[in-house]
Amino acid sequence: MAQGNEQIAWPVESVPDSDALYYRVHRQFWAITGPNPGAFRDRCNPCSVCGDKKFRYDAMDKNYKCGKCDMVLPGGGMSTDWAKYSTPEDARKRAAKPAENAVAVAQAGSVRAVPGMLVEHNPVLGNRAHTNVKGDKKSAPDGTQIRVLLSRVFQTILPL
Repeated sequence: MAQGNEQIAWPVESVPDSDALYYRVHRQFWAITGPNPGAFRDRCNPCSVCGDKKFRYDAMDKNYKCGKCDMVLPGGGMSTDWAKYSTPEDARKRAAKPAENAVAVAQAGSVRAVPGMLVEHNPVLGNRAHTNVKGDKKSAPDGTQIRVLLSRVFQTILPL
């Protein structure tokens, strides 16, 4: 039994196509109809080797790599919360400024149907629900189209 401030390492699970994903969207990327295409972005931690903050998605390796030294960056992607372990309200509360964030929802299978998108459970300390949507969302020629498709897949569940 865990005591004090000990953290439990949760196992990585397979996210069924029928399960929901919650995506927090800051108000600057929110339109009356829901998230605009610019909301669908990847995030990665700075490179542990060279410290560079720029990254790219390598579709062959299905990994994010440092833009400077080509080191694989673990855990990158578009962060969502898996409904199995979260609620829309929980997802909103994880924001630095919850009142400035709406929450959109999509089924994992609908996200996977967008060309090149992968859904991977990636639990982190303090958030068992954390799930990454991996795949190139910005490179030409289809980056804009991918973001448009994602904006159609994700629907409003908690408006601003």
